[in-house]
Amino acid sequence: YLEDHAMVDLISDPTVIDADTEKKFSFNPIEMRLRKNNYVSIKGRKTSEADPKVYVNYGKGNQKNGGIVIRSITTEENGDYLVRVSIQDKWYREDNNWIGIYAEGGSIEISKMQIAQGD
Repeated sequence: YLEDHAMVDLISDPTVIDADTEKKFSFNPIEMRLRKNNYVSIKGRKTSEADPKVYVNYGKGNQKNGGIVIRSITTEENGDYLVRVSIQDKWYREDNNWIGIYAEGGSIEISKMQIAQGD
């Protein structure tokens, strides 16, 4: 369902994020009227022995406006993860233009990441 409602493709080729590093992915700010039910859809897996704590952060320019932690990337098989960012006020109010992924304590590989519109 969310695949059909993708608004922004952030990653479409496998991208490794090493332990204790962050990668940022830029995009054009989403129109305010389209920010109500936004999800970040991630297809990923761990590539280290340790289970990482994955921070999905977002912001505008040099400013971080919010984020959510995913603790469930615990297998080396690709899994689908959904993060509902629109429940955070600063996602809705600010013209965010990047999403950062920080993998604490273990490395991950993300094969796909999108911003999608829910119902």
